[in-house]
Order: sequence, then C-alpha cells, then structure tokens
Amino acid sequence: MEKHKIKQILQEHELFDIEIPFMTKDGVDFVRVDLLVHAIIKMKGRIFKDIYRAILQNKNNPEALYCILREFAEIVDDLGYAFKK
Repeated sequence: MEKHKIKQILQEHELFDIEIPFMTKDGVDFVRVDLLVHAIIKMKGRIFKDIYRAILQNKNNPEALYCILREFAEIVDDLGYAFKK
C-alpha cells in the first residue's frame, strides 16, 4: 500500500518519469526517479518509514519532493549503491 502511494504521489506531480541530478564524489550524476522509487521500496525498517513520512508530509509540494528524492539519491550513492541506467 505505502509503496503504491509513493508512486502515485510522484506521478501526480509528474516527477516519476524524469531524471534528477545529484552530487557524487566524482561530480554531478543523473538518476531516473523510477529507479529511486525502486530503491526506496527495497529499503526496510526505519529508513523506509522516514522516507515515506517525508514524502507524505510534502505530497502537495513538488519542489520539496524533488529535494527529498535528490537527497535520497546522494545518501544512497554515499552508501555505495550503484544506480543501473
């Protein structure tokens, strides 16, 4: 249910089918939002709950959602997760 809700919120603001830039240790890279959502869905426990809560709290603010996704991409990249393109 929550995973479907994340996708629905992002689709409402036309954020699901775009690429967003994020900072890596090598510079700027881009990732598709659908890959980010897939990574969010794979998260478990507190991390997933925190991301889900942040998305719900900002569901009417596309700029905040964009920032949440960008920050999530940077954190996941720092942890060593490689986004498949």
